[in-house]
Amino acid sequence: MPDAGDGHEFAPIPMSASTDIWVPEAGTVRNNTMMETTMKIILPLAAALAFATPAFAGQCPGDMAKIDAALQTASLSEADLAEVQALRATGEQQHAAGNHAESVETLAKAKKILEIE
Repeated sequence: MPDAGDGHEFAPIPMSASTDIWVPEAGTVRNNTMMETTMKIILPLAAALAFATPAFAGQCPGDMAKIDAALQTASLSEADLAEVQALRATGEQQHAAGNHAESVETLAKAKKILEIE
């Protein structure tokens, strides 16, 4: 690399979408392309989603079982009982359709009425 005469080396800036820039205090700084930056954001998000979906899928049947067990001994008003049964049925339909996050949310509403975790 060419020497500027003061002990610092400077490299020519390549003519491409990605450039390396010499900053004397920091060393070589890589300027990422838009594609590299986008991939650094999208890949971790996609991986998190891929691992989270099966977790939601496994949670739904457990929540439905808890609701069913609590309904056996629950002392609810007719209105609350009807709402819990409707929420439980909706949660089961959402689970069967693959909408696991929505199912977990719906079943959580029923569990809240039943005061269970």
